[in-house]
Amino acid sequence: MAQGIGFTPATASSPFLAPGLAAYIAANPPTKASQADWAPASVRGVDIGIGAGLAGPLAEDNSFLGLKVRLGYDLTDSVRLVSLTGYNDLKRRALSDWSGAPYEILLQRAEGDIESFSEELHLEGGDERTNWLVGAYYAKDEIVDANRTLLGQNANVGLIRAAGLPLLGTPFNTGGYTPAQLAQAFRTYVDRGDIETRTWSVFANGDYRITEQLKLTAGIRYTEDKQDYAGCSRDFNGSMLPNVNVVNRALYFQVYGVIPTPIVANACNTFDPATGQFGLVTSTLDEDNLAWRVALDWTPTEDLLLFGSVSRGAKAGATPVNAANISTQNAPAKQELLTAYEVGFKASLLDRRMQANVSAFYYDYKDKQLSVYFADPIYTALSRLQNVPKGEAYGLDGEVTWRLTPEFTLIASGTLLKTEVQDYVGINSAGQPQDFDGAPFLYSPEKSAALTALYNRELNGSLGLQVAVNARWQDDSHADLEGDPRFKIDAYGLLNASIGVHSLDDRWRVQVWGRNLTDEYYWTAVSSNANVVVRFPGQPRTYGASLTYSF
Repeated sequence: MAQGIGFTPATASSPFLAPGLAAYIAANPPTKASQADWAPASVRGVDIGIGAGLAGPLAEDNSFLGLKVRLGYDLTDSVRLVSLTGYNDLKRRALSDWSGAPYEILLQRAEGDIESFSEELHLEGGDERTNWLVGAYYAKDEIVDANRTLLGQNANVGLIRAAGLPLLGTPFNTGGYTPAQLAQAFRTYVDRGDIETRTWSVFANGDYRITEQLKLTAGIRYTEDKQDYAGCSRDFNGSMLPNVNVVNRALYFQVYGVIPTPIVANACNTFDPATGQFGLVTSTLDEDNLAWRVALDWTPTEDLLLFGSVSRGAKAGATPVNAANISTQNAPAKQELLTAYEVGFKASLLDRRMQANVSAFYYDYKDKQLSVYFADPIYTALSRLQNVPKGEAYGLDGEVTWRLTPEFTLIASGTLLKTEVQDYVGINSAGQPQDFDGAPFLYSPEKSAALTALYNRELNGSLGLQVAVNARWQDDSHADLEGDPRFKIDAYGLLNASIGVHSLDDRWRVQVWGRNLTDEYYWTAVSSNANVVVRFPGQPRTYGASLTYSF
């Protein structure tokens, strides 16, 4: 569910805003999660000439099949061979409205399929002082990520249609399109990406107890990732032909000095400046990395553990599936590297009725992957996934668990976090260069805290009672690097509670629960649909019951 709160810089004063849209946004600032509206089904579901509609309910239907097999064989009394085999198949079908208002600004019918296979084979063993593991891993994923978008009343559509009218009488109109066809154009299109990934790695990990109080842990992993991508934005049954073959070709001639060959129905309309043509965007990411970790645990007393670690890890490169006007928008982002430092302690207090865990951390990022804007010759600024040169995050994390009585426990936790992008000059939402050095990471509140109260007791020899009350709070954060106030996520706090009974062997559990009991209005994300800036609110006060049975 999306709630419209404003407009992008490129469309805020556009004469092509849908009639009444600006007045609707101004008169309906959201104050509750339930305040939202959608494009009427009677409008979006109807075909308009060459522009096919999107009929059906706004709903999501997903299926997931997961299979895992673990086999083990004892080679000796202290060495074991283990095989871990996995297969997953996910299918997603959804129709969503991201308009944020009762207009046809942006709707999408998504179709996604992920089929993955993985195999890990390792040896493990140990003795009184040592535990070790060495092995190899292989995985293959086949991904289809596609959606059909409907945006007939988006201000950008109105702009392109208007810009095309005087071009119909020029040599760019090689297809002989009429004003009536142009007025129906650009209502719908398809984005599709086909991705195949293959990963293999070899690894080793071990613990060595230097003394009774001191333990050393070390691990290393070498990984190679290869990703093949083929995708584009494409026409849907002729809807994009008038605007792409007339307006886009004229604009690309003005910007790049080339006239691309016209597209045909259902062909790719993503433009590649390097070739000067529309077509399929293909890329291959072939990367490797060496990840490692060294950690030291010291237990000076049986109630105190001091620890420290240094590690290097990698996040695999990725290729986004966007509404890509320019091939640059679907260019891959390379792997992200992270070096992490952590120190802390775990202490048992009050005759072990209290457990306190505190750690300090520092994360050093290289080539961090972030969703940012890039300058587009037609739509001013569009989003893409891109690497920023450097970034850092540091802070404190703590949790205290206090068992006041055998039945009653309190758990308090909190995090202090500071993040910043470094050495990055990018593009803002107005399509202009901007220095983002020092900007915080997206969706990264500086403070967060939680408090949970648990009450457990046996009712009789076979039944138990559990009551839980949880409160959590987080500071404000931002959904963009610019610090635009419309993209601010205000601080919020939530109160949840549950009460239930369960069998003492944990075979079954019945529970009644309530979430967001104070009915707090909050939102977890902010985005734009290239016309309207929209919030995505969290759930309002919600009640329910659940039954869990373990076989």
